[in-house]
Amino acid sequence: MSETFGQGNTPFYTNTERVLEAKILNAIAASSGGSGGAGVVGSGSPEGVVVATPGTVYLDSTGNQLWLKKTGSGATGWVEIVA
Repeated sequence: MSETFGQGNTPFYTNTERVLEAKILNAIAASSGGSGGAGVVGSGSPEGVVVATPGTVYLDSTGNQLWLKKTGSGATGWVEIVA
């Protein structure tokens, strides 16, 4: 998320960024977790690789992209969370 700093280096976010942040935090809070818990960090796409339950959030540390496990019980059903 882009940040614009005002007085005292306080970040200001756009409404779109605030909505996305809320969705991400809600997904993490509601997650029942997968093989790595409520939040999983890895390298690259989780699709076909990371086994998790729906609601699990995944961070691709190489591309700084967030994914959400939407469906299924295996390693498929991941969708990118796009701003």
